[in-house]
Amino acid sequence: MNTIKEFDTGDTDQNSNTVRKLVFKENGWRFEIVPAPELESNGIPIIIESVLVPSETLDVGFWVGHNANSTNARYAGWGPLADLFTYQTTDLFPLGHEMGLSAILSVIACSIVQPIQNLGPATHVGVVGEGLLSEMSNKYLENRVTLHQPTTSDSLDLLIDTTGEPTCWNNALPKLRGEGTLLLFVPPWSKPATFNFYPQLHRNSLRVEAKRWHLPQPALDTSLSAIMSPVISAIEQEGKWIRPLILESNSRENGVWYWIDWK
Repeated sequence: MNTIKEFDTGDTDQNSNTVRKLVFKENGWRFEIVPAPELESNGIPIIIESVLVPSETLDVGFWVGHNANSTNARYAGWGPLADLFTYQTTDLFPLGHEMGLSAILSVIACSIVQPIQNLGPATHVGVVGEGLLSEMSNKYLENRVTLHQPTTSDSLDLLIDTTGEPTCWNNALPKLRGEGTLLLFVPPWSKPATFNFYPQLHRNSLRVEAKRWHLPQPALDTSLSAIMSPVISAIEQEGKWIRPLILESNSRENGVWYWIDWK
């Protein structure tokens, strides 16, 4: 269970046992000062520096920050929008000296691309969905494979779903050839669903892989950061799926992720 620790963030009184929290109200985003729960003894207190908030969430996001007791120990992770939180080491992505939005995007990109690489070679690939995750997948794949709009039946070696929406899967599965692979990226905001994969899997000998991209994976290949650097730069420059989070603004566009630097 993640908990918040009392700590002086510069904007709060250290003796008041409070932390800053980013909240969304009817009149827009703002910071609030809230009571700080007690620190868990076996966790690492992380001072949050920057956070990227998907439009699908209101109280959690992907952040970068450092250990409250060591500025050299830097991490990224998924969690509540408080400026200091306690995490278990198993919930953290270790970082070098990367900062801000680029560091967040680099971690997400590596978490997306590594499962695609691990599946092995594929010639004809389709990506279902739109938004940041599908953009990363498409930009990584566009110069490596033949990308298709997933509309033609029985034609794809690999189909990547970035929506986590079971309503998409009935239409997606027939696009795969026999012995093709469906890669599901399960977003943290998805809800439990009942979906019977068996008829399609059995009939066409399909393979299904599900990955929770927001959680640390064993032996994450951080060398992918160099490969994904041009992709990240392009996404940042285009600004289609990432926008600055403006305090007191209540604008939220579907599929857009909002970034704010707390320092």
